[in-house]
Amino acid sequence: MAGVAADASYVHQREFARQGGADAVSASLWPLSVDGLLLLATVGLLKRSVRGLTCLKAMVRRRVTVCRATIPCWHGR
Repeated sequence: MAGVAADASYVHQREFARQGGADAVSASLWPLSVDGLLLLATVGLLKRSVRGLTCLKAMVRRRVTVCRATIPCWHGR
């Protein structure tokens, strides 16, 4: 299912770029750059989420109210 969606997305984005005036090479690379940025953003969000959960678990485990000095994952946010 995901493969079919990825293929449809790639074809749609390539055709969109071609209709916008991009040459064949640029139109073929455009979907990869868009999907690559989405992938990097998703990984970044998941990484922050996992780090935040780790920090929260450490705070609960240690029953710390102020964790700036005790937990290295604290960002002051």
